[in-house]
Amino acid sequence: MKIRVNANILELDKVLDFVDKSVTELALGDEVLFQVKVCVEEIFVNIAKYAYPDKSDEYAEVIINYENDWLIIDFVDEGIFFNPLDQDDPDIELAADAREVGGLGVFMVKTLMDEVTYCRKEGKNCLQIRKNLSGE
Repeated sequence: MKIRVNANILELDKVLDFVDKSVTELALGDEVLFQVKVCVEEIFVNIAKYAYPDKSDEYAEVIINYENDWLIIDFVDEGIFFNPLDQDDPDIELAADAREVGGLGVFMVKTLMDEVTYCRKEGKNCLQIRKNLSGE
């Protein structure tokens, strides 16, 4: 299942509704559904805010698949190159006001999901998050 929307924060509710409808048949528990939606929100908001700094009405795609007990969500945009996995994890031992701004959302995604991968292909940012639903 796929949705293509403008890379605009105003489209966030549409993306989250798409996630809800796409995973309904999987009967995810409340905790897993919450984790997935937090990660989708974080990634989509980052695309909307940073992928297209000089343009408006550009797109983002969210693609949801389920294979062999894995929920797989791909995010695709043609924005500026950015590999969020290249960023250092924030020092969460520091007080919030002592940490550098940024990076906490990506850290949260990496913590909540079982796998996170990135590639740049054909001028597109391709970020994939994966959650193992088998309980193993």
